[in-house]
Amino acid sequence: MTRTGRRMMNRFARFARNARGVAAVEFALIAPVMLVLYMGTVEFQDYFTMDRKLTATTSAAADVVSQDDVITNSEIGDIFSAISTMMTPYDSSALKLRVSRVDIDSDSNVTVGWSDGQNYAPRAIGSTYPLPVNLVVKNSSYIVAESQFTYKAALGEYIPGGITLKRVFYVNPRYVDQVMRTP
Repeated sequence: MTRTGRRMMNRFARFARNARGVAAVEFALIAPVMLVLYMGTVEFQDYFTMDRKLTATTSAAADVVSQDDVITNSEIGDIFSAISTMMTPYDSSALKLRVSRVDIDSDSNVTVGWSDGQNYAPRAIGSTYPLPVNLVVKNSSYIVAESQFTYKAALGEYIPGGITLKRVFYVNPRYVDQVMRTP
């Protein structure tokens, strides 16, 4: 082997044994993957926190209304205001909330007795309501709280339009047969 060939082989052998910079190359390869995993974890955590908040606020709205015998405009306004506060730190203006009383007659017909909404159109009084069959009990009523929230991720440009979350809670009135609604 010639002197030039031996030199090239020695250089190649030294290069193959050299471990300097391997960690930097490995980091450069794995860093983008780790960053994507981290950001995804943060987004999922935020989404699930929002999901729990929406569930809690919808449940609270139904529960508070079910504990009263007569709901006035002032009380329903206070309830909607409190629910908006519960949504903190999320944008409560994006929350749609509707609270209704549905009545079931002796023929198992389900109709809306009254309805109020915040950023959500109230249901028409007397209209039929699609109550789940297993909840239909003749001559009874329920307080129904319905909510909707469009979750927009911090990395929103990758999820156009956001993700719409919906919740519905059915609660029996606690102290009366029907919670009445007065102005």
